[in-house]
Amino acid sequence: FEGECKDGLRHGKGTYFALRDDKFKGDIFIGQYKNGKKDGYGTYIHKNGNKYVGEFFEGIKHGRGVLKYSNGARFEGQFIDGKKTEGTYYYSNGTIYIGKWKRGKKHGNGIFVNSIATKIQIRAAVISVELGKNMKTSARVRMQISKKINEDRVRSDIIFTAII
Repeated sequence: FEGECKDGLRHGKGTYFALRDDKFKGDIFIGQYKNGKKDGYGTYIHKNGNKYVGEFFEGIKHGRGVLKYSNGARFEGQFIDGKKTEGTYYYSNGTIYIGKWKRGKKHGNGIFVNSIATKIQIRAAVISVELGKNMKTSARVRMQISKKINEDRVRSDIIFTAII
């Protein structure tokens, strides 16, 4: 650790290089500390190439932030207790999801925009429940969504809602 300390704890600006032989070895944090924990604005670079730039509270992602994944995807939005809660996820293939999240998964109202700019408004939680409980309904809905996208592929302003 290089940076400011108070009463033997990291406190203020600092840079931490994880050198211990554990799951964090190779990770780097550059940012604010309070009472020994990441707190305030900072950048966390994971050894796998993922990078988070944003707010921390008591050692975890909490507040506004951008999480860039090593595969080219990224999430921009709100984190609570280290989990995505609301924001925009940019897939590496050009698809975008704008909406709410719960426990790190899409949940509630959201909008998908595929790489050709066709917009699909969905209730992600309802569709995910249907996928698990009623394959006939979910297959029908997926077929309707797929058919609608293919029919309107040349237009960029198509919006429809899939409600189960």
